[in-house]
Amino acid sequence: MFLEKIRIDGFRNIIDTTIHFNEYISALLGFNNYGKSNLLDGIEFAKNFIDRSPKRKTRMMIDSTRVPINNATANKDFLFEMEFISKYENQYVKYGFSFEWIKNEEKGACIKNEILSIKPQNSSKYKSYIKRDGENGFYRSTLSGRVDNKIDIKENELILNKLIESDNVFYSNVLQEILSANFEVNSLFGIDAAFKGISISNGNDVEYKYRFDRDNGADIARVIYNLHKNCPDKYELLTNSIQSLIPTIEKIEPFCIDFKEHIVGFEADFENIPFKIPEKYYDIRVKERYNNQSTSVQSLSSGTKRIIVLLTSVIVADLQNVYLMLLEELENSIHPHLFQKLLIILTEIASNCRILISSHSPYLVKYLDLENIYIAVPSNCGVAKFRTVKKSMRKSLYKNAEDCELTVGDYLFDLLIDSIEDKSAICSYIDCD
Repeated sequence: MFLEKIRIDGFRNIIDTTIHFNEYISALLGFNNYGKSNLLDGIEFAKNFIDRSPKRKTRMMIDSTRVPINNATANKDFLFEMEFISKYENQYVKYGFSFEWIKNEEKGACIKNEILSIKPQNSSKYKSYIKRDGENGFYRSTLSGRVDNKIDIKENELILNKLIESDNVFYSNVLQEILSANFEVNSLFGIDAAFKGISISNGNDVEYKYRFDRDNGADIARVIYNLHKNCPDKYELLTNSIQSLIPTIEKIEPFCIDFKEHIVGFEADFENIPFKIPEKYYDIRVKERYNNQSTSVQSLSSGTKRIIVLLTSVIVADLQNVYLMLLEELENSIHPHLFQKLLIILTEIASNCRILISSHSPYLVKYLDLENIYIAVPSNCGVAKFRTVKKSMRKSLYKNAEDCELTVGDYLFDLLIDSIEDKSAICSYIDCD
């Protein structure tokens, strides 16, 4: 999957926002409390909704922490749409659904619409494969047929999930692609408590080989060890990227100690048992230029560990079917002079993964194209929507910033500050409607 567009509406205070992924990295820019985290949460919420069982879907539709209570969004349905290029014959795919949030007197909490359209690479027109209007659902059963096969569907079920269960449609590979794709929020908080050695007790090292907590780095030593052992090309890409950003790091060596192989006298305990509980300890040894010996990765600064978590997340994204990485406040703990280099490296190492950053730093505008930066539009009613600078006004924006002897980022933030009282200045550059 190669993600091209996502649309969210009716989530907390988010009002109809579409993000186009023109490049590998896009960004949400604005002040605190302007809806950036809500938008990221809404994207993750939508993907989780697709994966969940009908009962869990009902719980999500009545989740009071997500239901819009802003006066301008309170009656809106939740809406999610995505467009992507499928890995199957480069087909273009549109998928989306909407549901009504819980209302008073136990009304609402029901899925209302769902669509799936597919366009072959050599075609100019999308064909409908799934369509739904309330309780009535239909799907296409043959390539030459119509979307007229009725499917019994409940108010807390998606047609997508039902068709996967039946396994009798010729486009099941695309349905599975939608279900298996991951959108992951990476807040990169709690890094100081990260990188501790771990004991594996679940016995499923294959399934969890490349999984770790992206918020705080827990289990990352195991992931990097498995990269070193099983994916030498990706491991080399990771270490080269780390050393490019942190040149004082001369060597990175992950290792694993299996206690049951190293403790003498325990071998007899395992001779006639069907399952041996694994007890393994992982760590990463790092040799820094000015130290006379290697030390544990735990001794590195929180900023350096943050960079390692971030780079590892993007490197293993393809191995985990993570096609959208949502990063909150990327600039935290990273020196401004490293910021540009970090963005360049992320672009180079991202394969199929798109990256969406939330930020309140004017530095971001300096390093990303304006068409990939979505600015939190000021609002008098508390809604959150994100828009890009108008294409016709981009040259003017750069010129006016230069005339004021400001960077474009600083100039934009000055306009945003002024717009709290008067939106006319910022609305000349951004579509505020």
